[in-house]
Amino acid sequence: MKSLTSTIMGYVLIALLASASQTSFAAFGTTVPISAELATNIANSVFPQTVPLSENSLYVSNPVVLYTSPDANRTSDQTSPRLRLQLNIQALRRQADNTLKANAPGQAEVSGELGFDPITRQILLINPSIDSLQLGRGDPDGEAFREELDRQWAEQVTNPMRIELPPHPYLIPFRQGIKDIRLDAQQGIVVEVLFE
Repeated sequence: MKSLTSTIMGYVLIALLASASQTSFAAFGTTVPISAELATNIANSVFPQTVPLSENSLYVSNPVVLYTSPDANRTSDQTSPRLRLQLNIQALRRQADNTLKANAPGQAEVSGELGFDPITRQILLINPSIDSLQLGRGDPDGEAFREELDRQWAEQVTNPMRIELPPHPYLIPFRQGIKDIRLDAQQGIVVEVLFE
């Protein structure tokens, strides 16, 4: 009787271990939509930034993520919707005494198709472009600064532009499980997550 009990207990333990090992390898996926407001909040976690140029610098702050209707952000040669980011900017010019002087604030808008590299775990901005740039009013050197900015953009910005995942508290619970990030015409940014 004792051996029968131990045999039954052994089968039960084997069955429990088998089911436990199956559940430990089970995974499920889900998608997490991110509203424009939340995307703006996440973007703000890595700003302001000062971007060095060849002679001067550009101070960039207050990003606002813009979602537009599918028809509004496509042209005949584009097949994917573009994520738009509006930014406050200031030109910081190096003076003779090596200090930086800020001009009046302006505004810029950049855009690109959204992607994700699962190997490097970086957000991709594909075909990035500066869609508009308005430097502060009354800036006598505005045109020269714009030329410097355009030259530096052409020399330094890669296609795709690679951006590290921001260390934002919203992303922490599923950060390691992110498999894809895309821009959906209806939902905005959609993050595909696999929980293992």
